[in-house]
Amino acid sequence: DFSNSQPADLSAYQEAGGNVSVVQVIFQYSSPFHGREYFDLCKKYNTVFQTYGVLEEGFLTSPAFMEREFAKTDIDPEYLGQIGEKEGLRRAFEIWKPLCEEYHCSFATLVEAWALSQYDRMSLLVGMRKASSVEDTVKCLDIRLRAEDIKCMEEAVKTIQVAVLDK
Repeated sequence: DFSNSQPADLSAYQEAGGNVSVVQVIFQYSSPFHGREYFDLCKKYNTVFQTYGVLEEGFLTSPAFMEREFAKTDIDPEYLGQIGEKEGLRRAFEIWKPLCEEYHCSFATLVEAWALSQYDRMSLLVGMRKASSVEDTVKCLDIRLRAEDIKCMEEAVKTIQVAVLDK
């Protein structure tokens, strides 16, 4: 299995006779570009794409999460600067709110459904602290986002995206 690698590494390993069953890479709204580079390769090599970080360390779970005060041990302080400006994220939540109402889901579930819509062999690695979070996350499996809703969700975060997320 590969973790935090580059797409070229997967190709080189497979072509040398290896057999990678899972690629685990960060894939999130703030920087989806790196993960997308794997999709065609994963299909070619029949490899599962497992992602972590979809909820951006909790920042995409709700607008209130951004306003929390964090202990230094709770979150990487550099991460706060990497997700983009808070105002851009607030605007995204405003755009996503009607979609949450339409799909009868939380912001977290909407974002997880978006991630699953990106690739048919996507596996989500999501951390949870409460049983209610597990119940909420499972709902993303039943949501089939329409193409126009996916586009709307992605347009909402264009201003806060970065080409490379240093994680």
